[in-house]
Amino acid sequence: MEAGEEIVVNGTFTVDAAAQLAGKPSMMNPEMEKIDDADIIQIEIPEKAKSEFKPIVAGYLDLKETLVADNFSAAKENASELEEIMEAVNTSVLSQDALVVWESYREALENTIEDLSTAGNISEIRNGFVGFSETMIGLVKTFQLVNEGLYVLHCPMANSDQGADWLSASPEVQNPYYGAAMLRCGEVTETIN
Repeated sequence: MEAGEEIVVNGTFTVDAAAQLAGKPSMMNPEMEKIDDADIIQIEIPEKAKSEFKPIVAGYLDLKETLVADNFSAAKENASELEEIMEAVNTSVLSQDALVVWESYREALENTIEDLSTAGNISEIRNGFVGFSETMIGLVKTFQLVNEGLYVLHCPMANSDQGADWLSASPEVQNPYYGAAMLRCGEVTETIN
């Protein structure tokens, strides 16, 4: 530490979001290690604000289903639609702290979605879906975007045998990382209520 440097002792999540916005390593950067639940801070937002994020969750689930179905062209289309959905979020319903956190998530999601929508084959989309899913799981948990419950599933073989998670509206294992090749590879690791 050098003279004149400031030390921040409060607002960890806001500081992390600012780091993400500055392109520095953060807990929500999909290129970093998997987000630990202990690092996710829940932020209370009103139902009106939650309704702004529900189309993103629905779009994610649609993308997951197209990957399960091995449908490359539909997956690219879903990714493009998600870009539009994220741009349409009305941020005026968010508090300043929630807005900073959303901007951090938005940047991470948009960076990944751009790669998904320009992918040349389904394997590239599935590779990008790993980080996209991690960020979406963090977003859902942070803003508590669940009314009827979502499930976190894990495939130990995905992501070059490093394992990867995804969200599902059903506890039934339908693996988006392998589709028909290994549809039932995975297990429910968490229920988000």
